[in-house]
Amino acid sequence: MLRMTDCLVVSAILATTAAYADEIRRTAFAPALLGTWAPGGQTCDAKSNNNIVIAETSFNDNAGSCKVDWIVETAAAAGTNYSVHAACTDQQNKTSATNRIIRLDSNGRVSVGASFDDLKPYQRCPAK
Repeated sequence: MLRMTDCLVVSAILATTAAYADEIRRTAFAPALLGTWAPGGQTCDAKSNNNIVIAETSFNDNAGSCKVDWIVETAAAAGTNYSVHAACTDQQNKTSATNRIIRLDSNGRVSVGASFDDLKPYQRCPAK
């Protein structure tokens, strides 16, 4: 009887641990995020400093050119969240660690910001 109780306790612990494993660590962006994104309501002008260009392991925005160190993907009610940690080089060739949150919304849109409090909407630009 004691062994059966021990087995049930261990099974419950393992099941509980598995339920909280909702983060996936990646080194590259999901294919759905690749491309050029413009702030909502603005044009997709290639020379705009407000656009974000996301490649497989890097992105460019107004902070500079950034190389992804890692990305943590989590599921959320409003869409998938990507917490991006990157090393960015600015116009003066200074490198700094940068964090971005990118939330994949519906209808070809994402929200991007340094925190959940300052997420701004972006729309996908047509591929050239």
